Order: sequence, then structure tokens, then C-alpha cells
Amino acid sequence: MKPSLLVFALAILPAIGCDARTAYVDVDRAANECSDGQKLIAEMKAFDQERQRTKSSPSTVPIPSDDEWIAQRQAKINAGAAPIVARLRRILPAIAKARRVSGISSMAGMAYVRAELDATAELVKRYDAGEGAEDKTAELAAAKAKVQALERQLGAADLSRPGGARK
Repeated sequence: MKPSLLVFALAILPAIGCDARTAYVDVDRAANECSDGQKLIAEMKAFDQERQRTKSSPSTVPIPSDDEWIAQRQAKINAGAAPIVARLRRILPAIAKARRVSGISSMAGMAYVRAELDATAELVKRYDAGEGAEDKTAELAAAKAKVQALERQLGAADLSRPGGARK
């Protein structure tokens, strides 16, 4: 009895408008291909090259051990990647809405995903276009403009008096 209910439920879902499509993104690839990810990669290459230079040249300055250097390197990567990944994640709901999919899943561990369901390139493009950036400066400027507009509307109202009586 239960299998027939499941078959019925699966048959009726498309008829009632339930879309269960899923898009996929490769977050690692997106983080590496976006503009900020490329900058982080360049910074890490420079960090690695500096380590090689300090190890190969005689110096009286103590250099960190390999374990310390690896910990420093990982801390730099984590600190640089965290805001990139957070911003990428803020963009995902807009992609899901635009593609009319129920969700977006990570491609990690996926052996194959149809090209039309891969949203990684779109994610990188939107990131590089500035989407998902939290621009507090713009929000602050907009709030100040609203306050100034309200002040102009009130004119010479004395807001310190009860009832906002005019002078």
C-alpha cells in the first residue's frame, strides 16, 4: 500500500506546481576564480616566495619553523577566504530565484552534473559585478539623505519642545 502512495505523490507533485529542481555550484572553483579569490591566490604566492627567499638567504633574523609557517599560511588563507565565501553565499538566493530552482547544492562529491544545472560561472560573474557586497557606506549615505529630507520637511519646527511647536 505504501509504495503506491509514494508513486501517486511523485506523479501529482508536478501537477500541483512543486518544482524540485536543484542547481549546483562548485564553491571552491568560484572562490578561486572570482576577482577577490585571484587576489588572495596572488597574495599567497607572494607569501610562499617570501618564505623561500628567507630560507635560502643567510640571515640573523630568526625565521619561523615549518610548522609555525604552515599555521600562519593557513590562518591567512582562512582570513582571506571567509569574507569571499560569505559573499558568494549571499548571492546564491538570487541565483536560485532567477533560475527558478528549489535549491542550490554544492558540487563537492558529485561525479557529474548537467551543464545547465551548474551555476558556478554565473556565481563568479555576479560576484565580480559587485553583487552581494555589503556596502554600509551607501546605506549610511541614504539614511543621512532621508534625515536631511525630513528636516527640510519640518522646516523650522523646534523638535525639542513638546508637540514640535514652531518658533
